[in-house]
Amino acid sequence: MKLQITDPHGQAKITVPKKFVQAKEWEDGQDLEFKINNKGNLELEENN
Repeated sequence: MKLQITDPHGQAKITVPKKFVQAKEWEDGQDLEFKINNKGNLELEENN
């Protein structure tokens, strides 16, 4: 994955590989949320 800073205020985006998007059956506009787990790792989850 690649982090890309998209504006001067620090807004950023991450491109998720197509194979992961397909495996999760996510669609364009899917509401996702980043979380930090107990080990301090970043997780990406569907925001239901």
